[in-house]
Amino acid sequence: MSTKTDFLRGLTLFNPKIYVPATPSNKDRITGKIADYEASDGGRWNYDDFYQVVRHVLKGASFEQAMTHLGTLEGSGEAAAKTSLLKFVDKHLNLADSEYVDCGPREIRVDDRTAIRIAPDFACKLDGVIRHVLVYPNRQPALSEAQRDVVKSLMSQPFSGGEETYNFCMIEFPGIEGKRVGRYEEIPFAYGSISQEFLMHMSDFYSELSNKRGGQGTLI
Repeated sequence: MSTKTDFLRGLTLFNPKIYVPATPSNKDRITGKIADYEASDGGRWNYDDFYQVVRHVLKGASFEQAMTHLGTLEGSGEAAAKTSLLKFVDKHLNLADSEYVDCGPREIRVDDRTAIRIAPDFACKLDGVIRHVLVYPNRQPALSEAQRDVVKSLMSQPFSGGEETYNFCMIEFPGIEGKRVGRYEEIPFAYGSISQEFLMHMSDFYSELSNKRGGQGTLI
């Protein structure tokens, strides 16, 4: 399971107005949700192949070939969802005219034992701006504003030094009234704080995840 997958699962459980972090009830809820996630591991689509396809297009592969490849996927509804998502990505990022850029992970220390590193799914440069892109491809659950704000604060932290212009782009593709509806947001890199409530919540999440997987210690 990818670090991003774990992070997004913890993120979608963050709802501090209803479930107060670091309380027994929230910990019990997290424990139950993790058990559900682990039991259903075999039934999810893997989006790593999708991000690899996007990178290939940025490196010069044709958009038509990418669409043909995704159209052959055999999961129920998978080809339709991923080809639609690729069209949405291309609409906003103009893949053919953009240049592929390597990008590394951003790190956030959750507590004294746990640091997590989340990398953009891909990055590209167009018109002098480097865009780091993270995709939340899940049909459900849709992200809340509070959850979205956490991702933006984490992923848009500026780099020290350098003269490049960076933007963070967040793409979501939830199901609304039976249809996939794309959401795109682009913001410049800027310093922002990560809420203590979120850090406490994710500390509980990763602690319970470690316990479930046999006490594997610090998760990095």
